[in-house]
Amino acid sequence: MKIIKKGKLPEDKSYRGECHNCKTIFKFNYNEGEYFSNQRDGSGFEVVCPLCKKSIYVYPRELNQASCNGKSYGDKEDCGDQELNR
Repeated sequence: MKIIKKGKLPEDKSYRGECHNCKTIFKFNYNEGEYFSNQRDGSGFEVVCPLCKKSIYVYPRELNQASCNGKSYGDKEDCGDQELNR
């Protein structure tokens, strides 16, 4: 069998979240959150904020929404000292 385009295993993916309590923006790996799926809310992750330790829920539509100057951000250095916008 030949791989045409290599994908990523779910456990190798990382996601971004923003704490609604302290506004910390952070990156987490698949195995650091508890994946959930339900009919009402859809699917997402429950993760603990690394700063204030509150549980938050990150939904797929939120996973890559944060940006700086209209561009998606990766790590903090992608935006330099610019403020990250939601």
